[in-house]
Amino acid sequence: MTFSAKKIMIKNTNIVDAANSRIIENQNVIVDGSHIKEISGTTPGSEVFHVVDGEKRYLMPGIADLHVHLNWDGGPDPRQAVLQEGAKVAVLRAYRHALDHLKMGVTTLLDVGSMDDLAIDVASAIRRNVVFGPHLYATGRIICIIGGHGAGLGYEISGRDDALFYPHVVDIVGLWGHYGYCFVGMWVRACLSIS
Repeated sequence: MTFSAKKIMIKNTNIVDAANSRIIENQNVIVDGSHIKEISGTTPGSEVFHVVDGEKRYLMPGIADLHVHLNWDGGPDPRQAVLQEGAKVAVLRAYRHALDHLKMGVTTLLDVGSMDDLAIDVASAIRRNVVFGPHLYATGRIICIIGGHGAGLGYEISGRDDALFYPHVVDIVGLWGHYGYCFVGMWVRACLSIS
Protein backbone atom coordinates (compact mmCIF):
# COMPACT_ATOMS: atom_id res chain seq x y z
CA MET A 1 0.00 0.00 0.00
CA THR A 2 1.34 3.44 -0.86
CA PHE A 3 0.31 6.77 0.60
CA SER A 4 -0.34 9.81 -1.56
CA ALA A 5 -1.90 13.12 -0.68
CA LYS A 6 -4.84 14.41 -2.69
CA LYS A 7 -5.19 17.97 -3.86
CA ILE A 8 -5.59 20.41 -1.01
CA MET A 9 -6.60 24.06 -1.05
CA ILE A 10 -5.52 26.14 1.93
CA LYS A 11 -7.82 29.15 1.64
CA ASN A 12 -7.83 32.51 3.34
CA THR A 13 -4.20 32.52 4.45
CA ASN A 14 -1.36 35.03 4.61
CA ILE A 15 1.83 33.89 2.87
CA VAL A 16 5.20 34.62 4.47
CA ASP A 17 7.51 35.47 1.55
CA ALA A 18 10.87 35.41 3.34
CA ALA A 19 12.84 35.83 0.10
CA ASN A 20 11.26 39.23 -0.49
CA SER A 21 10.67 40.20 3.17
CA ARG A 22 6.92 40.59 2.80
CA ILE A 23 3.53 39.13 3.70
CA ILE A 24 1.07 38.40 0.87
CA GLU A 25 -2.39 38.61 2.43
CA ASN A 26 -5.59 36.66 1.77
CA GLN A 27 -4.26 33.99 -0.56
CA ASN A 28 -5.37 30.49 -1.60
CA VAL A 29 -2.68 27.84 -1.93
CA ILE A 30 -3.23 24.71 -4.02
CA VAL A 31 -1.10 21.71 -3.02
CA ASP A 32 -0.97 18.65 -5.28
CA GLY A 33 0.80 15.78 -3.53
CA SER A 34 3.98 17.28 -2.12
CA HIS A 35 4.13 20.25 -4.51
CA ILE A 36 2.62 23.73 -4.39
CA LYS A 37 0.72 24.00 -7.66
CA GLU A 38 -0.67 27.52 -7.38
CA ILE A 39 -0.84 30.57 -5.11
CA SER A 40 -3.61 32.99 -5.95
CA GLY A 41 -5.90 35.63 -4.49
CA THR A 42 -8.85 34.11 -6.36
CA THR A 43 -10.74 30.87 -5.75
CA PRO A 44 -10.10 28.23 -8.43
CA GLY A 45 -12.93 27.02 -10.66
CA SER A 46 -14.38 23.54 -10.84
CA GLU A 47 -11.58 21.36 -9.40
CA VAL A 48 -12.40 19.36 -6.28
CA PHE A 49 -10.10 19.94 -3.30
CA HIS A 50 -9.87 19.03 0.32
CA VAL A 51 -10.30 22.56 1.70
CA VAL A 52 -8.51 23.81 4.81
CA ASP A 53 -9.47 27.26 6.09
CA GLY A 54 -6.30 29.16 6.96
CA GLU A 55 -8.39 31.56 9.09
CA LYS A 56 -6.11 34.45 8.09
CA ARG A 57 -3.18 32.72 9.80
CA TYR A 58 0.33 32.78 8.39
CA LEU A 59 1.65 30.12 6.03
CA MET A 60 5.38 29.82 5.50
CA PRO A 61 7.80 27.51 3.70
CA GLY A 62 8.81 24.34 5.49
CA ILE A 63 11.44 24.50 8.18
CA ALA A 64 14.53 22.26 8.22
CA ASP A 65 15.99 20.80 11.42
CA LEU A 66 19.53 19.68 10.68
CA HIS A 67 20.31 17.98 13.98
CA VAL A 68 17.86 15.38 15.27
CA HIS A 69 18.09 11.91 16.80
CA LEU A 70 14.66 10.49 15.95
CA ASN A 71 14.98 7.20 17.80
CA TRP A 72 15.98 8.74 21.14
CA ASP A 73 13.40 9.17 23.88
CA GLY A 74 14.65 12.46 25.36
CA GLY A 75 15.58 10.82 28.66
CA PRO A 76 18.91 11.01 30.48
CA ASP A 77 20.31 7.87 28.79
CA PRO A 78 18.74 7.47 25.32
CA ARG A 79 21.19 4.73 24.35
CA GLN A 80 20.14 2.58 27.31
CA ALA A 81 16.44 3.20 26.55
CA VAL A 82 16.89 1.96 22.97
CA LEU A 83 18.81 -1.09 24.17
CA GLN A 84 16.12 -1.96 26.73
CA GLU A 85 13.15 -1.41 24.43
CA GLY A 86 14.68 -2.96 21.32
CA ALA A 87 14.90 -1.93 17.70
CA LYS A 88 11.20 -2.43 16.87
CA VAL A 89 10.03 0.08 19.49
CA ALA A 90 12.89 2.46 18.60
CA VAL A 91 11.99 2.50 14.89
CA LEU A 92 8.34 3.22 15.77
CA ARG A 93 9.47 6.06 18.04
CA ALA A 94 11.68 7.43 15.24
CA TYR A 95 8.74 7.44 12.83
CA ARG A 96 6.44 9.06 15.42
CA HIS A 97 9.04 11.77 16.07
CA ALA A 98 9.34 12.39 12.31
CA LEU A 99 5.57 12.91 12.12
CA ASP A 100 5.64 15.15 15.21
CA HIS A 101 8.19 17.39 13.46
CA LEU A 102 6.00 17.50 10.35
CA LYS A 103 2.97 18.58 12.41
CA MET A 104 5.05 21.52 13.70
CA GLY A 105 5.99 22.65 10.17
CA VAL A 106 9.42 21.02 10.01
CA THR A 107 9.39 19.42 6.56
CA THR A 108 13.07 18.43 6.27
CA LEU A 109 15.13 16.56 8.87
CA LEU A 110 18.73 15.40 9.14
CA ASP A 111 19.07 12.58 11.66
CA VAL A 112 22.70 12.76 12.75
CA GLY A 113 22.98 9.43 14.49
CA SER A 114 20.77 6.49 15.23
CA MET A 115 21.43 3.07 16.65
CA ASP A 116 21.33 0.11 14.30
CA ASP A 117 20.67 2.40 11.33
CA LEU A 118 17.03 2.85 12.37
CA ALA A 119 16.73 6.34 10.88
CA ILE A 120 18.02 4.99 7.54
CA ASP A 121 15.16 2.49 7.52
CA VAL A 122 12.58 5.19 8.31
CA ALA A 123 14.03 7.50 5.62
CA SER A 124 13.93 4.66 3.08
CA ALA A 125 10.29 3.85 3.89
CA ILE A 126 9.33 7.52 3.46
CA ARG A 127 11.23 7.87 0.17
CA ARG A 128 9.56 4.73 -1.24
CA ASN A 129 6.09 5.97 -0.16
CA VAL A 130 5.60 3.03 2.18
CA VAL A 131 4.72 5.59 4.87
CA PHE A 132 4.04 9.32 4.84
CA GLY A 133 6.59 11.64 6.40
CA PRO A 134 8.94 14.61 6.03
CA HIS A 135 12.02 14.73 3.82
CA LEU A 136 14.41 12.71 5.94
CA TYR A 137 18.17 12.39 5.48
CA ALA A 138 20.08 10.20 7.89
CA THR A 139 23.63 9.30 8.84
CA GLY A 140 22.75 6.02 10.52
CA ARG A 141 25.47 4.83 12.88
CA ILE A 142 28.08 7.40 13.70
CA ILE A 143 31.85 7.13 13.54
CA CYS A 144 33.46 8.59 16.66
CA ILE A 145 36.72 8.60 18.61
CA ILE A 146 37.16 5.64 20.96
CA GLY A 147 35.46 6.53 24.26
CA GLY A 148 34.38 9.95 22.93
CA HIS A 149 31.00 11.60 22.44
CA GLY A 150 28.83 8.96 20.85
CA ALA A 151 30.82 5.97 22.13
CA GLY A 152 28.73 2.82 21.98
CA LEU A 153 26.35 4.26 19.40
CA GLY A 154 28.23 3.36 16.24
CA TYR A 155 31.79 2.69 15.14
CA GLU A 156 34.73 3.84 17.24
CA ILE A 157 38.07 4.73 15.68
CA SER A 158 41.37 5.88 17.15
CA GLY A 159 41.69 9.06 15.09
CA ARG A 160 42.21 10.67 11.70
CA ASP A 161 44.54 8.02 10.32
CA ASP A 162 42.11 5.29 11.29
CA ALA A 163 39.30 7.14 9.50
CA LEU A 164 41.27 7.82 6.33
CA PHE A 165 43.58 4.87 5.85
CA TYR A 166 42.20 1.75 7.45
CA PRO A 167 40.28 -0.49 5.05
CA HIS A 168 37.49 -1.37 7.53
CA VAL A 169 36.39 2.29 7.72
CA VAL A 170 36.56 2.68 3.93
CA ASP A 171 34.53 -0.53 3.58
CA ILE A 172 31.91 0.76 6.04
CA VAL A 173 31.53 4.07 4.19
CA GLY A 174 31.37 2.32 0.80
CA LEU A 175 28.74 -0.10 2.08
CA TRP A 176 26.70 2.76 3.51
CA GLY A 177 26.71 4.54 0.15
CA HIS A 178 25.50 1.35 -1.49
CA TYR A 179 22.54 1.08 0.90
CA GLY A 180 21.37 4.66 0.38
CA TYR A 181 23.02 6.60 3.18
CA CYS A 182 23.02 10.31 2.46
CA PHE A 183 25.70 11.33 4.97
CA VAL A 184 28.32 9.78 7.19
CA GLY A 185 28.31 11.24 10.68
CA MET A 186 31.84 11.83 11.92
CA TRP A 187 31.51 12.90 15.55
CA VAL A 188 34.95 14.43 15.56
CA ARG A 189 34.79 17.73 13.68
CA ALA A 190 32.76 17.25 10.49
CA CYS A 191 29.94 15.49 8.71
CA LEU A 192 30.99 14.16 5.30
CA SER A 193 28.54 13.85 2.41
CA ILE A 194 28.85 10.67 0.34
CA SER A 195 25.96 11.35 -2.05
